[in-house]
Amino acid sequence: MGVFENSIPQEINIITNQVADLRSQTSSSGDTGFNSTSGENSQLTKGVAFAFANSINLVNLNLIANRALFAVVNISGELLGNIILPNVLHLSFSNFAWGNVLVETNQNALINSEAQVGSSAGSNTLEGNREIASGNAISFANNFLLQTL
Repeated sequence: MGVFENSIPQEINIITNQVADLRSQTSSSGDTGFNSTSGENSQLTKGVAFAFANSINLVNLNLIANRALFAVVNISGELLGNIILPNVLHLSFSNFAWGNVLVETNQNALINSEAQVGSSAGSNTLEGNREIASGNAISFANNFLLQTL
């Protein structure tokens, strides 16, 4: 007899009833504008504006007798170094003998998910003999949705 032989479930019934009402809004904006300068030989130099927004929605998600990895990596600019993920063996299906498994899911989802992004490097004012060096405005908005899995 094996160690787990008497503890193996012979029958498993999993019944889920799930209802989700999700309203998600994600926005991101970068702005280096609306600057002004005046006076003799004045100079206006603008920098860089970064704006990041991530929205991750997991709706009616069921993980049963499984392994999963969920990761988000934002890289702004250059990646210095390594991204190390787990060995694929840690994410493989289980080979455990579960017996008879019945999974019944009833899922309803009402989802309203929006992503907005905006950038501005303008709307600057100068008076007289002046110089302006405009910067960069960079915006990212990510909207990721996993539903009824």
